[in-house]
Amino acid sequence: MILILLIILVLLNVPLAVSVGLASLIYLWREGIPLLIIPQQMTQSVDSFPFLAFPIDFVGSGCVVSPEIRL
Repeated sequence: MILILLIILVLLNVPLAVSVGLASLIYLWREGIPLLIIPQQMTQSVDSFPFLAFPIDFVGSGCVVSPEIRL
C-alpha cells in the first residue's frame, strides 16, 4: 500500500523528498506509531561523540594541508 502511494506520488511529479516523507507519515499513522517518536529518534541518533568529531577532523586536516592557515 505504501509503495503504491509512493509510486503514485512520484508519477504525479510530486518532489521525491515530499513523496517519501508523506508515504512514511501515512505508514506511521496507519500502524499506530506515535509521531512524537520521529524527532526523538532523530535527536538521539545525532547526539553522539563520533558525529561531533568528524568536523573537527576535517578542519584539522585542512589546517595541516593548507599553507596559508597558521595556528
